[in-house]
Amino acid sequence: MYFGSSDGNVYALEAATGAVKWKFKTGDVVLSSPALADGTLFIGSWDTYLYALDATSGAEKWRFETGEGHEIYNQVGIQGSPAVADGIVIFWLPDSNFYALAAASGKTALGLQQQGFMGHQFASHSRRQSILRDVGHGTGSRAERKVRRGYFHG
Repeated sequence: MYFGSSDGNVYALEAATGAVKWKFKTGDVVLSSPALADGTLFIGSWDTYLYALDATSGAEKWRFETGEGHEIYNQVGIQGSPAVADGIVIFWLPDSNFYALAAASGKTALGLQQQGFMGHQFASHSRRQSILRDVGHGTGSRAERKVRRGYFHG
């Protein structure tokens, strides 16, 4: 069992006993829910980083810095939850930045910016799955068109 905490840590617990297996300290609050794929845990923090952690040991594999969204009050860091499929991690920021990263390396696979606040509707499972399908096949241009046309605005 994995979760982030307002104390800035990511925790892994033994499901049967609740004992702490490991914890990983980030630079700020962690409200993001983690995504787990191929032995890697992906989770965002208000410190502006998306982390890739080894799910067994908690060791950091890589981190990706998003920067801060100064244009929108109190909208810094990663507050939403990532989704992973076909080797691509996607997540958004409240300052309207959308990211798609290679799960193995943290390198940018697709970086898009939508003008205006995207809202929490982006977190819906069906919409994340749609984007993952689009990004996972070809160049991602279909996903880019969807974002630019505002399909993630509920």
